[in-house]
Amino acid sequence: MATDVAITIPDGYTLHTENTSHILLPSTNETFLNPVQEFNRDISVACITTWSEELDKVKEAKWKSRRSQKAADCSDKKRLKGQCSWL
Repeated sequence: MATDVAITIPDGYTLHTENTSHILLPSTNETFLNPVQEFNRDISVACITTWSEELDKVKEAKWKSRRSQKAADCSDKKRLKGQCSWL
């Protein structure tokens, strides 16, 4: 659960907030903050996360397929002799 924390802003600084992140920027520095870029970054992170999750599913399916194939190839005699210890 998030808690509200009081942030003290020193003289000569302004507070910039994005979601739950805060950054102090010097008041004298004209910082260019691009809200469109914030949106682009958020979309990029969401796409990369989704792609990674889908890739993990494919890898897991291949691993399970190979494992079941190995189990099918390993006869009962080999299991009894301990040659299929990975099962």
